[in-house]
Amino acid sequence: MSQKLLAKQELGASLAFVKTNYGSLPTCIIRLEKSGLSLIDAISIVDEVEIFINRNNSGQGKEIKKKNSKLY
Repeated sequence: MSQKLLAKQELGASLAFVKTNYGSLPTCIIRLEKSGLSLIDAISIVDEVEIFINRNNSGQGKEIKKKNSKLY
């Protein structure tokens, strides 16, 4: 029983982390899907996403930043 409760608490904490630090990603994806989007606007949105990713300095955030840096 205590392991299930702990797992729920960890899941809740993980979901809160994702929502707090990366909750804007779905909006950015929707904006990128817009028909007729100029290249300049698309690059601006991608830059915005990179800022969201890089603003988190927690242990998890640093791991995500490291993975993101391999993409560029």
